[in-house]
Amino acid sequence: RSGAGGARWDFPALCVGFFLLGFGGPGVQMPAYQLAALVPSLTVPLLSLFAALFNLSECGFAAFAAVHGRGVSLCTLFLSYTAVAGCILLSGQLYWPNCPLGADCPSA
Repeated sequence: RSGAGGARWDFPALCVGFFLLGFGGPGVQMPAYQLAALVPSLTVPLLSLFAALFNLSECGFAAFAAVHGRGVSLCTLFLSYTAVAGCILLSGQLYWPNCPLGADCPSA
C-alpha cells in the first residue's frame, strides 16, 4: 500500500504499532494528573500543557515518514519506538516511589 508522498506502508507493522499506541497511550498520560495535583495553583495550566504535548507527540510520526522515506522499514521504526517505551517502563520500576507522595512510608 502507498501512503502520502508514495511511501510504502508495512501494514502488519502499522497494526502492531497503533495497537501499542492505543494500549500504552493512556498509561503515559494518566500520571500527568497526579503530577499536576502536586501544584494545586497550577493544576489547570499543567494539565492543558500535558494534553498539548501529548498531542504534539504525534509529530514523531512525521519524523517516522521522513526516516521511512530514506529506506528504514516501518517495522524497524515501530520496534525502535517500542524499545524506547520499554526502557521508560523499566526505568519507572527503578525510580518511581513505592508509596504515594505524602504518605508515611517505611524506610527501605
